[in-house]
Amino acid sequence: MSGEKARGFLRDGTIVLAQGSVGEVHGRFGMGESANGETTLAPVEAMYLLDTDRLIIDGIGGLKDLLEMFAPEETKYLAYRDLRNRGFTVKPFAEPFDFSIQRKGEKEDEHPSTCWVKAVSEQAPLDMRELGSWVSIAQAAKRRMVVAAIDEEGDVTYYEARALDLHGSAPVLARRKARERTPCLVLEGRGVVSERAAADELHSVYFFGKRIGKLLHVSLVEAVYLHEAGVLSLHAPDGRDLDPDDIIRRLRQKEGDAPLRVRTYSVLRERGLIPKTGFKYGVYFRAYSHHPEEEHAPYLVHALGRGARSTWAEASRAIRLAHGVRKEMVFCELRAKGDPLFYQIARIKL
Repeated sequence: MSGEKARGFLRDGTIVLAQGSVGEVHGRFGMGESANGETTLAPVEAMYLLDTDRLIIDGIGGLKDLLEMFAPEETKYLAYRDLRNRGFTVKPFAEPFDFSIQRKGEKEDEHPSTCWVKAVSEQAPLDMRELGSWVSIAQAAKRRMVVAAIDEEGDVTYYEARALDLHGSAPVLARRKARERTPCLVLEGRGVVSERAAADELHSVYFFGKRIGKLLHVSLVEAVYLHEAGVLSLHAPDGRDLDPDDIIRRLRQKEGDAPLRVRTYSVLRERGLIPKTGFKYGVYFRAYSHHPEEEHAPYLVHALGRGARSTWAEASRAIRLAHGVRKEMVFCELRAKGDPLFYQIARIKL
């Protein structure tokens, strides 16, 4: 902006541009919304103009005063300011998003860089259903869905979220009749299959467990899945018969979300993926698309159940780790009815 500073005033909590400033602010820089012969500024637009010393608002001493009036807008403002400084045209946008952005000089309907942005604090809750709604709305309009996460120091990190049709090509185990079950000894942290033919098939054909010497060691989650598929019978060291509920109760003593983890495992298996523990990555599973010995696991998969709380800060750690080991971070939404939904969230540079 050139010449004198633009001027505005407050009326009923709305920032209105003086008529003599409309051409400079709205016409030249695309800020503000014109209706009924007036041009109003969104709080974040006014904050940016005050912060860059381009606007005077009657009765407002500076940015601090405006932040006091519109305190809930502070997180959005930090994202708005960063995007403007990166060279984007930034338009305040309708709920549930905060902004529509595109590179200067591009037409919104003609270029794939157009994104819809939601600004969140790093400590804001991450809700899969809410995220899924954002992604669904954006993708239906052929827009990229971007989350701008603001940390406690005001730095902004950008993540793109998109729906993913997650499938693999590994063979899916057919359910068997109960009389065909193979015994599995359940120890403290895993199950052991000693019958050689069954162990060979489970490991070589379907990639369950890990061969250690003459035995096949399966995780407790795998043991539950294989019991429910009619493949294994579960037994304690003292000879007692066990069922999946016994194993899940044992798992819940170590991790309260054990039922969700077991269900996530089943969902991945039924989609032709091979889940293996994601312990060292801090997520439920790393998942292979076809053969664990022929590829690195392309996915890290985690699920959040209904009512479970996570934050964008926690998600950020998982996403950064996935990026560092060249994997895609996928979050799973398991619904009471209907198919599970998968969302890939990746850190991006704008």
